[in-house]
Amino acid sequence: MKVLFLPKGNVDLYAILQASETSRNILRFYEPRNLGFGVEITATSLGTALSLVSELRWYVQRYMRKVLFGLKDEVYGTLDLAREIYDRDIPLSEDWPYRDVYMIRKGRLAAILELPKDAEKTSFITSGDLDDLLLEVWHLGPDQGDEETGSYSEEPPSDEEH
Repeated sequence: MKVLFLPKGNVDLYAILQASETSRNILRFYEPRNLGFGVEITATSLGTALSLVSELRWYVQRYMRKVLFGLKDEVYGTLDLAREIYDRDIPLSEDWPYRDVYMIRKGRLAAILELPKDAEKTSFITSGDLDDLLLEVWHLGPDQGDEETGSYSEEPPSDEEH
């Protein structure tokens, strides 16, 4: 189970997690990968991944815009969806109705674009150039308050304590 942490603004999330003794201690059994636009960690199961996110909650709230979970090949899910899957064991299908495309531009989350429910299944993850990366992300839907869509230009936190 892959967990993808997307930072706020121009935060160097990998450096922050490495600089903090607390986060280094939490991550000591994992091998965080710096992807440039975020940090990826591989966990053994969804339960382990959710527990890891819970342990890192201070960093999630302060430095991260989104936490995504690898649901299957080239498809990620939001934190709320991952919790629902774990708590209720809801089945996922190829025609999942609530899908967005996360646009990574110049190493940061630039926009979340809603896909129409009737959009054909397409592979959105692109390889190579990190200046333009698209991720397909499933969520609980608009009535659940799971995700907001739009463009982002958020500045990093002003207080860089870690």
